[in-house]
Amino acid sequence: MNDTINMLNEPLQCIDLQPLWYTLVIHEIMHWGESVFGSMYWGFALYIGLQIVLFALVLAYNAVWLRRHRIKKIVIGLYIGYFALLPIHADYALTAVRDSLYAYITLLLLMCMVDILQSKGKWIVDNPKHDWLFSGTILILAFTRSNGKIIAGILLICLILFYKDVRIYFIKTLIILIVVHMATGTISERMIGIDKGFRETVSVPLTQMAAVVAYDGNMSM
Repeated sequence: MNDTINMLNEPLQCIDLQPLWYTLVIHEIMHWGESVFGSMYWGFALYIGLQIVLFALVLAYNAVWLRRHRIKKIVIGLYIGYFALLPIHADYALTAVRDSLYAYITLLLLMCMVDILQSKGKWIVDNPKHDWLFSGTILILAFTRSNGKIIAGILLICLILFYKDVRIYFIKTLIILIVVHMATGTISERMIGIDKGFRETVSVPLTQMAAVVAYDGNMSM
């Protein structure tokens, strides 16, 4: 939650450590609630409401996807029950952190990738909605976490190399990914002008080592 608080208070100081677009979405929605209703709680409620709807749609799509692939109803029932009854899923659905969105988008992308692999790439051209779904999913994945761009780039390059008959669709998405990445880098550089990447890289392990020393090696603290 510290990352989210920093996005609200000092968004320009976060965008070289956190994804730019996600930072701006969080900041603008929260402060919109404050400016219109006098409290960030309204902005938080709006964001969480949208997040819950998105998560529900992803889980529903995956349930339908499983049935379409002739998975037994009992397995689909267990799938729905797992997400509906395990408290941690509800907790993360009500939490404004990028990891929640990233996890569900990854789950949706997994379904798309299975369809693409099974059809040898032809799934992407069978229906324009498939192209929109795949492209939108992989772009959201890319700009929800800093390492998302690496994952998206590797996937797209592999698809371009292995499915040459339909590679134009993947090339299009890769070009969009590169253009948005370059634009994001330019915006971040002009807003910040410094690179905090090294600080972010060493801060976590240093903190963990300090905790080990402080508690005399007791890792249960």
